[in-house]
Amino acid sequence: MSDAVRNAEICRRWLAGESRKALGAEFGLSVQTTRKITKAAGLAEKDRVVKSRRGNRAMVELRPVSSLHAQIGHDVAHHRGMKLGVTRSWFAKKVSVSQRRLMEIEAGVCDPSLGELLRLAEALGSSVDQLTRNRNAWVASGK
Repeated sequence: MSDAVRNAEICRRWLAGESRKALGAEFGLSVQTTRKITKAAGLAEKDRVVKSRRGNRAMVELRPVSSLHAQIGHDVAHHRGMKLGVTRSWFAKKVSVSQRRLMEIEAGVCDPSLGELLRLAEALGSSVDQLTRNRNAWVASGK
């Protein structure tokens, strides 16, 4: 198998959710080499189909619902962890959602209800408007 074919297969399977460690073991490469191959192909974590397993449940694909959902999730995770310095468990109790639901919101893979957005914004000391504003429009308008 040529390097180009091998690299294409590694990229395809990595995007489908296989770990770099498993791919490296199968192709006789180090994790660092598989990382270099995927980076050279211009692939990033955001391009992957992230798979989640809980107990013996079937694998489920988790992709952000939209860029807005991903942005909201990033903001919530960033403010919760970096600015407030609290755990997901504590914060989930504060906003009256399960830890799993908070994890899904932070990953951008669910559509939070208006009530959840209101409680999140209040706990973060923000507003729903600030939490959901379109950053691209905000940057383009020069604000």
